[in-house]
Amino acid sequence: MLERCVKNPLTLHRLHTGPAGPCLDGFAESLGAAGYSPETIGSYLHAPDHLGQWAAQRRVDHRRSR
Repeated sequence: MLERCVKNPLTLHRLHTGPAGPCLDGFAESLGAAGYSPETIGSYLHAPDHLGQWAAQRRVDHRRSR
């Protein structure tokens, strides 16, 4: 699904290999099922990617419970 929404190969690689990578295909599929266009989905993928990068830089443990 990411390949249909993101045309830049470097961006696509970053999305696949980044901390949020394992979740992004499912997120994109959900947006597509909800009727969003590939262009809109592509733009919406940057927020979870950015959050994953931010969390990784700060070594946030996503498994930690409160």
